[in-house]
Amino acid sequence: MFASFRQLGLMVLTLAAGLQGCVVATGTPEPAGTTVNTGTASFVFAWTVAGQPASSGCGAKGLVNVEALILDAAKAKILGKASAACTAGQVTVGNLPAAGGVWLQVDGYTASDPAGSPCWGNDPLNGPFNLIANKIGQPDAPIDLVKLQGTPTGQGNVYVTWTVQGKPAASGCGDFGITNVIVHVKDDKKNELAYIEAPCTAGNATIAKVPAGGARYVQIDAFGPKLPESWGNISLAGPFPVVANQTASAPAAIDLDRRSILSFDWAFATGTCASNGIATVYVQVRDKYNQVVVPMTDAWAAKPCDLSASSSYDARVIDYAHATPTCAIPPNAKGLVVCNAPAGGIGLMLTGTSASSTKPLVGGSMNVLNYQAGTEVDSLTPILLAPCSGANPCQQP
Repeated sequence: MFASFRQLGLMVLTLAAGLQGCVVATGTPEPAGTTVNTGTASFVFAWTVAGQPASSGCGAKGLVNVEALILDAAKAKILGKASAACTAGQVTVGNLPAAGGVWLQVDGYTASDPAGSPCWGNDPLNGPFNLIANKIGQPDAPIDLVKLQGTPTGQGNVYVTWTVQGKPAASGCGDFGITNVIVHVKDDKKNELAYIEAPCTAGNATIAKVPAGGARYVQIDAFGPKLPESWGNISLAGPFPVVANQTASAPAAIDLDRRSILSFDWAFATGTCASNGIATVYVQVRDKYNQVVVPMTDAWAAKPCDLSASSSYDARVIDYAHATPTCAIPPNAKGLVVCNAPAGGIGLMLTGTSASSTKPLVGGSMNVLNYQAGTEVDSLTPILLAPCSGANPCQQP
């Protein structure tokens, strides 16, 4: 059954890894042979405080500092930030990746506000905006800071139901060998707030003691003895609010399906890891918009150069959706495994270093395009690691 979902060799090979901070401003990772638009974007904006100019409003309300955060389209990842004295009245956030649909969060702090807990800010967030490489973006008008109502307190419950490829759980779980699920409730930064394990055939679960808040998401991971694949909901369900002492329901039944698993090998034009002096290969994973999802500084990004299908699980896996990998490795996978990959495409940037230094010595990249969600894609073409040069710029881990 699983073999019918496998697609092989859907790879587009690009030999040059991107420079640090450079982003390809296209809808998908850039295929080989096309022109790459490198560069970063900037975003500048001004603010007022309760309708007053910053020069007078900051002092009137006791605000001393303003921090600006540029968030991605899902409001889940900080793309860049900058801060300034409140009375400065404006700030520029630079070195931003080109991206569409981003949001601006502005936090205003008094002298007594702890970091991460501002008492003033923009509510709701401003956006969406587009960030264009080598351009400076800005809103049409100053952002007005208002008194925030504070963080919701207390705990509530979350009730969820699920299906399996559109079938009721009572039958669908058995059809695909799923025995149990873990239901996670996360905040808008994908931090886990609570979870529960339940039998898959139950089709529903209630997660208790979820911190109250306005943007909660549900992720379900499915497991079973017959599942070498990775199963769960392809996209997070939500957002929805959780209110203290009440039970919130996810917007609809969450459908469980196969998640994509992509696997790769790498190679040198000549020689081996040892003969080329390479001990470690750092892997960066980008989404189809070329936004970095797994940076080279991630705990799971450093892989042994001599990686193979016989290496340990920890050495092989990078999980696109989880901070700590949760997926199983299919039997025919190559050495490097990227699991829970989204439909539409991903891009990989690789940098190889010696055992004694993180100085880039070799680099390479590959884009994977147009695969279907729920497939296994095993690359027939190794990612070529070539010496770093002007024609093959390498990224610093």
